Amino acid sequence: MRTIPTLLAMLIASSPVLANNNSLITDQVIVKYRANSPVMQAAASPMVDGITHLQQSISADIQYLRPSANGTHILKVSDQTKLETVIEQLQQDPNIEYAEADRIMWPTAIPNDPGYNLQWHYSDTTSGINMPKAWDVTTGGSEVIVAVIDTGVRFDHPDLINNLLPGYDFIKNAKGARDSDGRDSDATDEGDWLVAGQCGQNYPPQDRNSSWHGTHVAGTIAAEGNNSQGVTGVAWNTRIVPVRVLGACGGYTSDITDGMRWAAGLPVPNTPANPYPAQVLNLSLGGQGACGYAYQQAVNDVRAKGATIVVAAGNDNLNVRDFSPGNCQGIISVASNNKEGNRAFYSNYGDLIDITAPGGGRSGGILSTFNAGKRQAGENNYSYSMGTSMATPHVAGIAALMYSLDSSLTPDQVEQYITETSRPFPAGSSCNTSECGTGIADTFAALQRVKGITPEPGTVDCSTLQQWSPSNVYQAGAQAQQNGLAYQAQWWTQNQSPIDNHTNWAVWTKLGQCK
Repeated sequence: MRTIPTLLAMLIASSPVLANNNSLITDQVIVKYRANSPVMQAAASPMVDGITHLQQSISADIQYLRPSANGTHILKVSDQTKLETVIEQLQQDPNIEYAEADRIMWPTAIPNDPGYNLQWHYSDTTSGINMPKAWDVTTGGSEVIVAVIDTGVRFDHPDLINNLLPGYDFIKNAKGARDSDGRDSDATDEGDWLVAGQCGQNYPPQDRNSSWHGTHVAGTIAAEGNNSQGVTGVAWNTRIVPVRVLGACGGYTSDITDGMRWAAGLPVPNTPANPYPAQVLNLSLGGQGACGYAYQQAVNDVRAKGATIVVAAGNDNLNVRDFSPGNCQGIISVASNNKEGNRAFYSNYGDLIDITAPGGGRSGGILSTFNAGKRQAGENNYSYSMGTSMATPHVAGIAALMYSLDSSLTPDQVEQYITETSRPFPAGSSCNTSECGTGIADTFAALQRVKGITPEPGTVDCSTLQQWSPSNVYQAGAQAQQNGLAYQAQWWTQNQSPIDNHTNWAVWTKLGQCK
């Protein structure tokens, strides 16, 4: 999949330092007595007598620290390991209205990488993937491996070097590989620059610089976070195994499917076994045509090994049904949204799309690791690109974070959790559920789902949603509120009340209760 480069100069800005995200257990309890409790009504000094009462009934050493707001009081538990026992005993006391841990909070994890502030696609409330809250849950684990099946990488890039594993070069054609020896154990990107007409049939129509595509994709997944340089990856502690399958004039399906199998730990003739099998495969590539047997069988084999495959939908502004491997069964097909939450002008679409993620548009691209060389490699740097190739590694990174929480997840579960926790497209978006999947990927919600936590009602922000009106015409994907509830139209509708027409097969879908 070719990216659509904007090649803007990057202006590095300062960024907040990552706070210590410690999970230290608290040693304090917030407790409130019932106003009508005998202890409170009979005592001359209620809280003193209350503490005496508690110390007699609690099987741990507790101390009174201070009064707090709303009639509550703060207690200290000397032995932190007995905190939960103390709270349970307090909650069973009929004199007490409630007791809960006085939990320790930390600032949301914001990496100190200077380019983070330019990565709108992580935190923008309209179009981003909700990363800051997710990083409070996990930043990934080094035991989780993502295969970037692409042009190779620049192994010396300082923002990738610590997260890269040895990969493999599957380009059989030595001329296309530009390394003079065909397949080998060196997955270094040698540059995919072209001169006009080099690939035949007058393609490309003019000279083209090297894309450093795999390096850019790898950075979105796992650029090292909180290292005071460059940018941040979605799963910044995850490791990347680069699989080189694309060179000058692209790559053959046979090389790509061999690379897929090898990445997942399956045998490939005349190739040493992969010592680092991947749980996630990122394929930011594709071409026009049906999903052939070779692709589908490779997908089936990789899934049987337990690996999740994430694929770019394509940059042709056409239905993904005509582009493989984004139209294969069993993969997560990713469309691209822009900064406004609309379908990016180039993004493929259709009912085979599973999810949408930021890929950039005219108002801003995706910033990631890059190289300054026009043909051969030059200085390692950072640059903006846009395309479904840039959207896909966001989703691959989310999958990696999910595996870091639960390594037993199946590919079906990964796809299910990512799609069912997606954020609805913003009101008025050109994306809808019939063309862009279930919504925009929401990393924090997906991780919560892995932990067994489902979204609670009353969490929908309705501040931008208009009240439903019978005189308005609503297109598929449009949102409105009625009686304190948020709804999204599944197709064209007018004069059909959301509150009366929101079953699975009706024109409206209920999103939840407004905040």
